[in-house]
Amino acid sequence: MFPIANLLKTTVRDIARDEGLIQVANKRDSTGICFIGKRRFQEFIEDYIETKKGLFIDIDTGQPVGEHSGIHKWTVGQKCCLANYKHPYFVFKKDLNTNNIYVVAGTEHSALWNNLCFTTEPHWIHSEPEELQHNSVLHCYFRFQHTKPLVRCRVTKNSEGLTIFLDKRLRALTEGQFGVLYKNDECLGSAKIKNVCHNILY
Repeated sequence: MFPIANLLKTTVRDIARDEGLIQVANKRDSTGICFIGKRRFQEFIEDYIETKKGLFIDIDTGQPVGEHSGIHKWTVGQKCCLANYKHPYFVFKKDLNTNNIYVVAGTEHSALWNNLCFTTEPHWIHSEPEELQHNSVLHCYFRFQHTKPLVRCRVTKNSEGLTIFLDKRLRALTEGQFGVLYKNDECLGSAKIKNVCHNILY
């Protein structure tokens, strides 16, 4: 189904050059959403989802620090670009009920860095790992963004899915994204992150 799946991208580019496909070989990697063109995502999404204003609220003070034009335009960990503040604000959590976005000052704020999450029922590519079949602890690797390095973790089953405890804290671990598990160069499977245990230190 995927005839070049076992090849590195650099090798594929070399093959393209050898075949005279210079434009393809030298094409820049895609890092955005290919089908929206050169438009910014926030402009693109306005064509499909109604704009609904809400507040940016500082979690440390409980005070509004700005206004946004749609909760769907923001992701956890994203910089908010609010003017006239000593430290830049970053998205911590989105409240769909109130349409408010809770933010923290500074990219290193402890609330953005977490090492414990809970998932829904996982999907295993081959089969459930033997450790979990025997209600033991699965030691493996985790990632939730494909460009980030793998992180060691411990995984156990709970009544609704998995409990994943990471060996180190990751920035902007986000509910709704998928945690993917690996062991011995094999992708074991994945599960949707349902809850993140936030580290809020004062």
